[in-house]
Amino acid sequence: MPVDRDIIVLSTPEVAKLAPWVIALVAAGGLAAALSTASGLLLVISSSVAHDIYFRMIDPRASESKRVMVGRIMIGFVAELDRHLYRVAVDGTTTGRGTSNGRNAAIARRCTTGN
Repeated sequence: MPVDRDIIVLSTPEVAKLAPWVIALVAAGGLAAALSTASGLLLVISSSVAHDIYFRMIDPRASESKRVMVGRIMIGFVAELDRHLYRVAVDGTTTGRGTSNGRNAAIARRCTTGN
């Protein structure tokens, strides 16, 4: 069974029996990197849509404030689309009512037990 490299990096301080604060710093660093990547991607998508699609194709005379508003609306739209796709991938449903047929529990067991 292949082991993900991210899991190895996050588990190394615990395997080395380092202090709990070191483990917390490594985990916080991983979380910060993931959130930074996600926010950067959201910013790129929204500004691309606002400038390349809206400003160049739909309304070339749009003011700066209108383009900023379109960009902010796109951030909300892309975040909602991402949430929807996550639900489909994890739960197998678009309603988010947890009809995962035990997949979430199996994933949680594998993460906590390593099996």
